[in-house]
Amino acid sequence: MEISDDEQEHIRKSHPIIIELITRLLTQLLLFRERIHELENRVHELENRLNLNSTNSSIPPSKNPLNKRKIPNSRVSSGKKSRRPEWAPRGNLIAS
Repeated sequence: MEISDDEQEHIRKSHPIIIELITRLLTQLLLFRERIHELENRVHELENRLNLNSTNSSIPPSKNPLNKRKIPNSRVSSGKKSRRPEWAPRGNLIAS
């Protein structure tokens, strides 16, 4: 449904407050759309930052978040027993 030029002019003259209100609302709508676009870009940027870790950036491994899952070890056990006697302590011991 289209409004003729005469009808538009009649609306403008008889309802100036409504026209003013609609104009203000449209202006606000445009500002909100602009702000939403800015915020969507910011969210995208922050999500990309969250996905960075030591495997895909220059961040050292010590800066990886603690709650992130570690990459599983791809080495397979040979099945051989350890050469360390059971009574011997684990790890390197430094004599003082």
